[in-house]
This record gives sequence, structure tokens and C-alpha cells, in this order.
Amino acid sequence: MSSFIRFVFTVIAAGTVLNLLIVLTANARSAQKQATDMAHEKAAFGALLENADQRLRRADMVVESQEVDARGVAVKSTLLLRQYAATGSEQTHAFPVRRVTIPGNKLAIDGLVLRFDDTFAQELPDLQILRNRTLGYFFRVYGEAEFAPEKAPDTRFSFLNQWQAPALTRLEPMEPRPTYYEQKLWPYVWGIVKEPPPAGDGKWLATHRGIDVKWTLPAVHAVGLEHTYSAYIGPDGVISIEEDSTVGIPGLLDSMLEEGKKQLTQPAPPPVNN
Repeated sequence: MSSFIRFVFTVIAAGTVLNLLIVLTANARSAQKQATDMAHEKAAFGALLENADQRLRRADMVVESQEVDARGVAVKSTLLLRQYAATGSEQTHAFPVRRVTIPGNKLAIDGLVLRFDDTFAQELPDLQILRNRTLGYFFRVYGEAEFAPEKAPDTRFSFLNQWQAPALTRLEPMEPRPTYYEQKLWPYVWGIVKEPPPAGDGKWLATHRGIDVKWTLPAVHAVGLEHTYSAYIGPDGVISIEEDSTVGIPGLLDSMLEEGKKQLTQPAPPPVNN
């Protein structure tokens, strides 16, 4: 083999080794950054849980429009719904309103409560931050007469999308994608919770892999045009709907109706799970 050919092979080998070192270094730095980011996200999620654990959650609703028949009976109602990142009865950190149309005027809301015990995520220490926490979520909003069809997808409106991070306990709920930590956490949780039933019975399911699950009974309330209502879900899984006095909640009716009008005339924002 000539010296020139040996030189060419040497250069190629050196280049290959150099490229491999560059790739390995980049991968190591990426893995280190990912680990650092996840540690920060986990700490932030722990702080969020301190506020969300066993706390009441609130959602407000206003009837935007209503169709009635010749007898004056409501045949269809369109509502605007608003959840809050704040807990208790506070109305701070509001999510964008969501529009839902139901048959008639009997509104039904159900929910989901997750209770994590001290055996949750035994094989995944990073996820054990949820141990001994109880989290409540609004689930479906629908007309009292609406039922999930047999052997077909449930098309009723839902605040929760299975396998995704629930907006009420997301670190950055207005961003289109959850954080890396949440992308690791929630598929694991949903894998235990499984599919929701067509209708909740309000009973705690047998503990499975460290999670007690309750699909709540729905709360039902008749709704009227341009009236406002507030729904609450507690850590016990009981949902209530109350008709509000707009005098006691200045601007709630007007602000929700105005936001609903803007949504009809402006381009739709990126989808957010709220």
C-alpha cells in the first residue's frame, strides 16, 4: 500500500473519530440539559401541587344564546365556560372561554378525582411527587339528555383529553405543549386510570397501582339566557352548580360574552387543553 493511500485512510479514520466525539459530546450535553430542565420542572410541579392538593376548583358558565320552540320551551342552549388556574372560589388566572352547545336547557357536569397513595410509581422515583395528593378535575359538560353512544366515540365536550396533561395542573397551561416532565408523568397516570365510563357513579374504584379513581356523579341545573352559573368540584368528588347574582360578581357576564364574541371574529388560537 502506497504512503499516499495510507495517508488518505488515516485522514478518513481521524475524521470519523472526530465526528463521533462531537456527536457523543453533543448527546452528553443534551442529556445533561434535559436532566437539569426536568429537575427544575419537577420542583415547579411540586410547588403547584401544594396549592392544588385537596382544593376546591371552580368553573363559571354563561348562557350565550338559547333557541326556544313555539311554546317557549328551550330546545338548544349555547354556553361559554371558563376554568381558573386559581383554586377555591378565586377567579384569577382565567383560561380562555370554551363554547358548548347542548340540547334543551338542562346542563350536566361531571368530574374526575385522583387520589394517590404512598405506593404510587414505585419503579419511577421522579413521579412519586404525586404521592398522598388528591386532585379534582371537571370532566364533561353536556345536556342532561345526552348519553355516550354505544360502540362509538363519546362526542360530548370534555375538559380532559386522555393521555394529555390536564390544564388545571399544568405548569404552563397556555403553551401548546406541556413540559418534558409532564409528558413523562401524565401518560403514566392515564395508563393506570384507563378509559372513562359513559357515566360516573360517584364511587371510588378499587385502588390500582397506587391511585384511587372516582368518576363523579353529574350535577344538573336548568340554565337561562344570559344568566351566569358557577360549578365547584371538591376533593370528595361532589360537584355543585349554583346560579350567580351578577351584582355579586361585577362584570362576569359582560366579560365572558365579550370574550365569546371576539372568538367568533378572530382567528382561532393554538389548541390548549383546558
